[in-house]
Amino acid sequence: MTCCPIRSRMRTIVNSPADHLNAEPTHGWAFIASYMANATARTASSGDAWCASTSTLRVMIAPQAATTKSRLLAMCPYNAPGPVASRSARVRKVRPASPPLSSNLIAASMICSRESDAVRRRRLGLSSVMQHLDTIGTAFQIIGTALHHQRYGMNPSVTIIGAGLGGLTLARVLHVHGISATVYEAEPSPTARGQGGMLDIHVENGQLALRMAGLYDAFQYLILPGRQALRMLDTDGTLLLELPDNGTGGRPEVQRGELRQMLLDSLPKGTVQWGCKVCAVRVLGEGANEVTFADGTTLTTRVLVGADGAWSQVRPLLSANKPAYSGMSYVETWLFDAAIRHPTSATLVGSGQVIVPSPHNTLAVHRERDDTLHTYLMLTRPQGWFAAIDFSDKAPACVRIAQEYASWSPQITALITDSDTAPLCRPIFALPDEHRWERVPGVTLLGDAAHLTMPNGEGANLAMLDGAELGMALAAHPDDLETALATYERAMFTRSAAAAAEGAKLHVLLASENPARAMIQMMQDHESVA
Repeated sequence: MTCCPIRSRMRTIVNSPADHLNAEPTHGWAFIASYMANATARTASSGDAWCASTSTLRVMIAPQAATTKSRLLAMCPYNAPGPVASRSARVRKVRPASPPLSSNLIAASMICSRESDAVRRRRLGLSSVMQHLDTIGTAFQIIGTALHHQRYGMNPSVTIIGAGLGGLTLARVLHVHGISATVYEAEPSPTARGQGGMLDIHVENGQLALRMAGLYDAFQYLILPGRQALRMLDTDGTLLLELPDNGTGGRPEVQRGELRQMLLDSLPKGTVQWGCKVCAVRVLGEGANEVTFADGTTLTTRVLVGADGAWSQVRPLLSANKPAYSGMSYVETWLFDAAIRHPTSATLVGSGQVIVPSPHNTLAVHRERDDTLHTYLMLTRPQGWFAAIDFSDKAPACVRIAQEYASWSPQITALITDSDTAPLCRPIFALPDEHRWERVPGVTLLGDAAHLTMPNGEGANLAMLDGAELGMALAAHPDDLETALATYERAMFTRSAAAAAEGAKLHVLLASENPARAMIQMMQDHESVA
């Protein structure tokens, strides 16, 4: 998934996210209490399997629950624990303290990460909490597996292709609900490559997905304070708009790699199988599907989920559509230790992000963890234009790209010419705006595999919500797989089409004669509606 460097300050209007957010969640402590309170009634209807599993649940959770809760509260020092409504940003204003920062963390796609001491300490702290959360999830998995075996006499494993944010969110929600899943990932390890830059996680989709996964409190620990601040400049450096981060925004910023690691740490060991590249899939009939891996091994599954991104190997089972070049590519640069080594650029960007709208040449830059400035140059050009540039040769490549911004302020173009890395070119592809398919038994898609669109800040959020809602649908319809998949797809098709339309609208706006004025007007219109 390609993140969108333009972080909108608009409030997204949805049907009723409050229906989900203002009620006590059906996971975590309330979920445990509900299951324990109803154990007697369930025993009568479910037999010995439930009796044994409930006993296991009591034994496993009792010594862990208090420790887990205290660790989460220590990590996220809010005013008080309580129902979801009391944990919203509008009521609880206290942000968790950030650990001290140390050396650079390069979290850029295609560039391997250097993990800083601070990030390592936080990851280890989260892992400790995840071990306690995992005890709870394992107990429910025992219950779910026992009941499923009693009902069907078979292993209920879900096969997920792709360990991105969407696939991992699905695996986590299934785990919480006691449904076995295995994730197959082509990359050899979690650190085989960098995981991209900043993501803004939205209340109405990404944050909702994390609540469904029981990870919302742990997510708070990843938020980077101040990163929602926005400055809009003209090409000559004139300040057109400035919006500070006052801590009340609904789209906090996190590093993609850290969010992915949190999801990985929340799953039982062995859930993700690394180095498993899919080379073919086929329908066997009677609801069964076969997956063939690059090493020649195969597996047969009755629940196959393609979470494998833009070039999905699972998509051809459902759709003949392939991603097409959008006419735009992103060129990315990085400046490290900005305050010390690039003080003028650091001052220009401030604490969050800067946008310089321009027809066919828009520039955006984010301040990432460890004082890294990550710049995105959105260039509308044919693919052949980019192919003529050797992006592996840093100096000439930077000079060539900077020529496209020759009339701009030197303070802005320094974000290109002073790059500490060779520029990275990323062509943008998209599926049709209303991409959908007819049901194929036992198969579905999520995230970019299902709805690859022009970047608009929604891709990762939608993928996570896809994963969470698919997991909830499978848990809600254990007796009817096709009902579960059809229910999920109906909702997913509707929201992905709306997001695709918004993304297309944004990029038309950026290509207009005065995109800065148009963007400011659009923000004001959304604020007045909200």
